[in-house]
Amino acid sequence: MKILMVHTIGKNKFGGGERWFINTAADLQEAGNEVVFAAPSNSILMQEAQKKGLTVFSCNILSDISIYHSFILYRFIKKNKFDAIIVNLRQLAVAGLAAKWARNIPVLVRSGSPQKSSMWKHTYLMNHFSQGVITNTATIKDHYIRQGVMAGEFIRVIYNGMTFQDDIVPIDFSDEFPNRKVILGLGRLAKEKGFKYLIEAVGMIKNRYPNLLLYLIGDGKEKAALSQQVQAQGLQDHVCFAGYIHQPIGHIKGCDLFVLPSLFEGMPNAPMEAMAYGKPVIMSDVNGARELSDSGKYAKLVPSADASGLADRIIDFFERPHKFKEMAENAKQHVRSKYTLDNSLDQLQHFLKEVVSKSRC
Repeated sequence: MKILMVHTIGKNKFGGGERWFINTAADLQEAGNEVVFAAPSNSILMQEAQKKGLTVFSCNILSDISIYHSFILYRFIKKNKFDAIIVNLRQLAVAGLAAKWARNIPVLVRSGSPQKSSMWKHTYLMNHFSQGVITNTATIKDHYIRQGVMAGEFIRVIYNGMTFQDDIVPIDFSDEFPNRKVILGLGRLAKEKGFKYLIEAVGMIKNRYPNLLLYLIGDGKEKAALSQQVQAQGLQDHVCFAGYIHQPIGHIKGCDLFVLPSLFEGMPNAPMEAMAYGKPVIMSDVNGARELSDSGKYAKLVPSADASGLADRIIDFFERPHKFKEMAENAKQHVRSKYTLDNSLDQLQHFLKEVVSKSRC
């Protein structure tokens, strides 16, 4: 198949959703499909697509609705005769209109997190401009069905597939932080990631465990506010802001405990990676976290926005290390058997073929 993938975002942004688009495009191409990736020029997204050997198309879509950019995409689609298009939800109106002009090329929209604002708009767009929705948790599928998005086979749950990078050497945190227990947090420094609650939890137990270190990987709008919080709580010796790290697998492998304090998530990639490499995980009990952990069997769950709950679970980690080690080993086997790249790719290709076949009837 010849597939166009469309995802535009701020030039310097690159998170879990963007990683999914890049990795999926590369996997589809490696499986024998012809893939073109449309992204903003000079963006991290385009640079990553080029690193993967993908053909790229510069497309700077600046708003949710743009007749001009729909026309640009229409001309590109018509010229290249694509079989299907996969888009991020924000670009659905622009790409969906272009696909309709190009004799109804089927469009799949990928949504990896639940949409809570302007849901009426998203429902309308998905029902009128797409032939299928790809999501990565059953909870998100149920959310969309309740909101009136067409049910049944129209929405397909395809879990994120992992490539296990066992050759990457773990980071030795003791080189810089000797005799410390490292708690790793990873993600954009944004309010929805809930890092302020994790920092607050560290403040609650720092005197009890003076060797505790919270190592935060990521950057974002909340960095200044979080830094001020660290200063106000006197946590300068217990919190390290590492900034954005493009390839954090070594850090995940080298930490003692991984914590995801998000207020909402789709299927969270970072804790999945931590589980795959045998690291104990504590997560907020939100959306895909419950599915990933099998209702708390493979990771400890805490109510969201609950600093005290996070502190209690971290205390459990210090006081009952054997329990956490056993949980982590079981989680490793669980993730490596269920969340494989082959499973994800097979399901996606089947869905694509199904949608393309229906469009040609």
